[in-house]
Amino acid sequence: KTVFCIFVSFVICFLPFALLSVVDPMPPSRNTKLHITAYVLSWASAFINPIIYCYTNKHYKAAYEQALFESCLERFSSQRSSDPQDDLANDDKDHDDNLQDDIEDLQNCQQRREMDEQLDQDEDRKIRKLSNSEVFITKL
Repeated sequence: KTVFCIFVSFVICFLPFALLSVVDPMPPSRNTKLHITAYVLSWASAFINPIIYCYTNKHYKAAYEQALFESCLERFSSQRSSDPQDDLANDDKDHDDNLQDDIEDLQNCQQRREMDEQLDQDEDRKIRKLSNSEVFITKL
């Protein structure tokens, strides 16, 4: 769904520019406004892509919400103290929590990598057994 939407938006944004480049390749031309419109539309693709990702992919949407709304609410909430030392202590705690999350992510990644390697080894063994049995069968 996401890839299809991105593809359609790409075609919509770049098709006018491509067609105009073939029909009226080099300004100066009588269609200056048309060239400018097609050029701006082609650049609009870069602006449209994040919006498409937000509406078609739940992971991007959650990340956008976290990045935009939670950080803004955290910065401007009335719960923040007026003491800069308390703010620094809270920031250090947040940093420690983020660091712990990063460590857990790395450990999970390492575990997944090890599982993938084990699966690859098991698959290689099965392939070797299968090829050995085929050689045995062909000898008969």
